Amino acid sequence: MTRIFIYFLKEIIDRLNRTPDKNLIAFLDILGLKLLPAFPARAPITFKLSDGTPEHVLVPEGSQIAADEIIFETEENMLATPAKLVEAFCVDVTEDKIYRSPSNVTSGQSEIPFHTKLRYNTKKKDSEIFLDKTEGLNEGDTLNIDDNDYVIVSDVSDGKVTLKDQLIYAHYSGAEVKKVTYFELFNGKNFQEHILYLGHDNLFNFRKGVSKDCHIYIDILFEGLSQWRSDQFETLSSLEWEYWTGDKWQRLIRRIKHSQFKDEPVKISLKKPIKHPVKKGRSME
Repeated sequence: MTRIFIYFLKEIIDRLNRTPDKNLIAFLDILGLKLLPAFPARAPITFKLSDGTPEHVLVPEGSQIAADEIIFETEENMLATPAKLVEAFCVDVTEDKIYRSPSNVTSGQSEIPFHTKLRYNTKKKDSEIFLDKTEGLNEGDTLNIDDNDYVIVSDVSDGKVTLKDQLIYAHYSGAEVKKVTYFELFNGKNFQEHILYLGHDNLFNFRKGVSKDCHIYIDILFEGLSQWRSDQFETLSSLEWEYWTGDKWQRLIRRIKHSQFKDEPVKISLKKPIKHPVKKGRSME
């Protein structure tokens, strides 16, 4: 009897709760406002192909998909493709910057938030940092240091983290370090690079290699650039010149030669350090 009483009591309460809505509908009806006619529910659907599917699969119009007891049908033909989103980029043409999404965004894998702090002070152009904790960090992760420095992890060893690039700013110990796990448009690490490769069949063609005791001198003239203009001279001073040793790129010793005359082209002299040999190849950067 108690259960029957509770059941009917619940029915009465539900009907009383619907009374204000019915009164509102009746009031709007008096004003001449009518309810919209009923229409089928619509919902976005994702079709995922089985792993190893080599080709596209046609999903014909009218294909049925069940959501509990509700049956949906596709409105038109579509192709389910085995292609996967590998990387996502956004480009800021005005600022000359390119941003890339973290790998977990395109893979769809969830990432556990990672927060820690710098253990020691750092300087500009440092390529190693020490953190209070490194558990959860992996090669290729992007770190945000103090909300203004973005770097890529190259290697993790205990509390030391080796970076693929260099710090842009100096940071104090205790600065907050976070792993970037979301894609914020037009913010983050700038992946834009400006690289010019120089090659020559004879000048850079070291068929037998060059020993580490040999020097290589290269003079490059820049027509139309003036050392008397601070902006142009600053651009030339910021250029980095490297050569290929067969294993990695090594920096050349750079010297900008000044001219006494305003209209003469700017000359940059490059010198190979003695300590690194040049192996067979003909590439410079």
